[in-house]
Amino acid sequence: MNKHAISYLTYPALALSAVLLTACGGSSTNIIERDPIADDDHDDHHHDHGDLGGRLLISEHDDDHVYVYDVAHEEVIAEMHLDGVPTALYATPGQRYGVVVRGGDNGQVNFVDSGLYWEDHGDHGHMHEGDPALLELELFGDRPAHVTNGGHRTAIFFDGNAGAPAQVKVVNDHDMSATPALLEYSANQHGAAQVRSSYLLSSILDHEEESTLPNLVGVYHRHDGIYELEETLDVGCPGLHGSAQNAHHIAFGCTDGVLLIEEHRHDNSRDYHAHKISSEIRIGTLFGHDHLEDFVGVGGGVLYRVATEGEGSIEPINWTGEADLPVVGSVDSIVWGDLSAVGYAFAEHGELFVILDNHGGLTVLDTHDWDVVGERLQVTHSHSAPDGLRFEMTVSGDGHFVFVTDPAEQEIRVVDIEDREVYDTFSLDFTPNKLVWLGVVTEEDDHDDHGHDEHGHNDDHDHEDEHDHGDEHDHDH
Repeated sequence: MNKHAISYLTYPALALSAVLLTACGGSSTNIIERDPIADDDHDDHHHDHGDLGGRLLISEHDDDHVYVYDVAHEEVIAEMHLDGVPTALYATPGQRYGVVVRGGDNGQVNFVDSGLYWEDHGDHGHMHEGDPALLELELFGDRPAHVTNGGHRTAIFFDGNAGAPAQVKVVNDHDMSATPALLEYSANQHGAAQVRSSYLLSSILDHEEESTLPNLVGVYHRHDGIYELEETLDVGCPGLHGSAQNAHHIAFGCTDGVLLIEEHRHDNSRDYHAHKISSEIRIGTLFGHDHLEDFVGVGGGVLYRVATEGEGSIEPINWTGEADLPVVGSVDSIVWGDLSAVGYAFAEHGELFVILDNHGGLTVLDTHDWDVVGERLQVTHSHSAPDGLRFEMTVSGDGHFVFVTDPAEQEIRVVDIEDREVYDTFSLDFTPNKLVWLGVVTEEDDHDDHGHDEHGHNDDHDHEDEHDHGDEHDHDH
């Protein structure tokens, strides 16, 4: 059942031919022949708040294939064979490219071109639809663990191991053929990094404990493609794990709360000032959005509002309807019955925060007051995922639609988040694992599937384009 009206993406009448494209390292892409999109008005199903389009990059469970699914045609249009089984999927800030991570030692990161891009001509532009492709760009390293976005760059943190030091590689989605910028450490660590224009805020491990979790944050600046340490911030972050950013702040999770870093811009430089939002709660995952000053933190399975005004505060968010949430400072465990969160994302330009639970349901929070909007919506036909799998979700670039996997049924359920209804169902002939939305996002669309380093952060607006250009170039001195 096709309920789509295609308006913000006007596709040319292009039929994809069946062709096998061979990439480096034995990877390959199979483009599947399909018919062009019919030029129908679909007036009966038009939604004023946005139309369904773009493509989904989907990995197959326990398999070395990923697929590109055309949302408008409701069919797979490309099948890509990789060198190993992917462990995570992300999108670059512009959401044209997918990031395919194979974790562990001897890890690998591949990049998939969705084939969709916008050619801007100032007073107008053109939408282009091409064949999906596996790019020649491949990154190798031990334990690629965290992927975050900032501006038009993506930072991949390779943790390393006892025999290989950690490193951060940063790619520019305005030029995917360019050599990635590099930060190299002297030892391994389970770290995190956030890129801000030509700066990189990245973790530092400086303690004698056995843990590989860092305890400090350094400010690095890019010179000729290499990030060099300019400053180590004077506020510590023990047990650092998880990071996010918004328009004005960068946040790192700590065992004693959140390290909040404020950015101050000058003509040709930036300063970073840190302070601790203290709590006995250990925050290990963070989410941010450019339209919000608040962050969302996760610690011990509990969701928290991390407020940045004044000295900041960390307060629990009640999204389950239960009354026995812990107070700030409590480290007691909490029992929510059988309901727990397995996925998170912003939607509707940061106005909403969406929680996917372990029974395939969505709960929506209003980010103005962090109250639950309406009732929980059961999305999937299945109420539990098969062993070794979980329900996964991604959000369309305009923030209006949420795509949820139902691996037991080999389906993807499409939710209109404004109307709080299941809008469509995509049937697959394979078991989906991870997925991420790819496509064209206009300036009015706010890249809602971002804000963190667990499911594809991030700060998708290009800060330097919005405010200044003076510190964007590589410095030769």
